[in-house]
Amino acid sequence: MKDLHLNTGKYDPKKYWEARARSSKENIYKAVCMFSIPTIENVALEKMQQHVFDLLIKDINLKGSNVLEVGCGVGRWVYFITSRGASYIGVDISESMLEIARKRVPGGHFYKLNSNKLPFEDETFDFVFSITVIHHNPYEEQTVLIDELIRVTKPGGLILLMEGIAKKREQTFFNMFPRPKDDWIKEVTKNSRAQVVKIKHIHWWILRDVVFGLMRRMGISKASRENMKVLNAFLVKLGIYLDKYLLHLFPRRWASSAGMLFKKTVRDVNGKWRRLP
Repeated sequence: MKDLHLNTGKYDPKKYWEARARSSKENIYKAVCMFSIPTIENVALEKMQQHVFDLLIKDINLKGSNVLEVGCGVGRWVYFITSRGASYIGVDISESMLEIARKRVPGGHFYKLNSNKLPFEDETFDFVFSITVIHHNPYEEQTVLIDELIRVTKPGGLILLMEGIAKKREQTFFNMFPRPKDDWIKEVTKNSRAQVVKIKHIHWWILRDVVFGLMRRMGISKASRENMKVLNAFLVKLGIYLDKYLLHLFPRRWASSAGMLFKKTVRDVNGKWRRLP
């Protein structure tokens, strides 16, 4: 089943993601991942996201931390956070997404976001993260959202983003607005308000893409469509176990996304930002 923008017209994040949630029939991957691909590919994508998230925070103790997810969707990341001893709050622009999240996580703390301003006081959270959400907003809105992420994070707190990267700032699909990796970093760290902690480059479905690339070079990629579907599913399933290792061998220039971890700096009495030791 193809997306075809779900008859929402010109891209409007609120309209589109509300339509995605309603049309997903509570399939969490069709709600928040890639709508028109086989479920196994979305499972593999999610496994890679989890692996990269783990790599970014492996030296960080979240126990007792107050954590906010911006763009929580159907609540995929709740248990990932709470299993580490942290408290979790999720916000999203789609009420239908939140309805699914509340069914999946009874007792979870999910709130509707009615604007790109977060409904929290300054310096509320120890850890704020957003997974492949900000790049679905036009560039001017991305700036506001990132400003808000920084605002609600405590001094010395952490901000984690996992977003699409590209060679230049350009809308690449109906609902995709990636940036160069250095542009993401510049946006978050402007005015020295945050500093980079760690960066991880990401490519989805590595094993499959490598094998298919070799097949094309060898001129054997014209198998029947049905056979290619079977091979695709096999390679993606195998990649669930192997891609996390192949990721460390993959050239950075082939990365399609990046996981970026930042630490918020401390504001001094003159309203300026200074780096943490």
